[in-house]
Amino acid sequence: MVPVFILGSPYLAEESSLEMQQFTISKKNYISYVTSLHTFETEFTTTLIGTTLLEHNKCFTIFHNKLKEIKEKLKLFHNHNIEIMHYHHTLYYTLMRSEEILKSIELLFNQNLYIDAASLSRNLYELMLTFYFDWISPSQSHLYLQIASLASKKEWDDICNNDLLKYKEHNLSEEQIRNLYKAQRFGFNLASNVAEKARLFPLAENFHSNVYSFLSKIAHQDISITTRYKSTLIHGDESIFNKDLEDNIVRYCDIFISQIVIRIENDIGIK
Repeated sequence: MVPVFILGSPYLAEESSLEMQQFTISKKNYISYVTSLHTFETEFTTTLIGTTLLEHNKCFTIFHNKLKEIKEKLKLFHNHNIEIMHYHHTLYYTLMRSEEILKSIELLFNQNLYIDAASLSRNLYELMLTFYFDWISPSQSHLYLQIASLASKKEWDDICNNDLLKYKEHNLSEEQIRNLYKAQRFGFNLASNVAEKARLFPLAENFHSNVYSFLSKIAHQDISITTRYKSTLIHGDESIFNKDLEDNIVRYCDIFISQIVIRIENDIGIK
């Protein structure tokens, strides 16, 4: 189930969407760009473990089993005669990378290193956002993701500026050139910026501002994290305050992994 809007309104959809615009360069030359996004916002989120949090090790077992199950389903669904890079390779990468991050988080839990586990859960969040952007429109999104992985913003700006010089040779109006200039950068910014991809995701910006900012403070060694260590000098290294982290990390893993596997399962069918 990949959402497509054909002569319809994206505001009635149950997923976010990307809007494409075709630009006329000359009588026989057209080019298309992603020019805007439409966010389907919801407060409802998916879960693999339900509303009541289980013991952490039981939760991790559920996550691992579901990822393994969907990997096997995808293998059966894929046409193995296709050896070139395919959308299914991206899906499988996402599942496998989720598995790897989850294993790392579980190892850190076993060593009571919850702050480090929280930092890793940010990686899982970013993986989920990139997956969703790609899932929405694989043929378009993947191209932008490839460009963003190969070129810096400055390098892409230089490429776009060179293209605009060529477009001017076709006697385009100033307005057409401005629109092209804006359109060329929109998809690149979306693919290369976490906050932009978060705008597309159904849980939207409030979820991003709360969760990602919290996880980023941990990942970037924000000074506020030192308060968690306040009692360690007097009361011992084991007195780090991290109880809130334990449950939150498991909940985050549940949300992030379920958002991925449920959509892939819908794509390939449920038996």
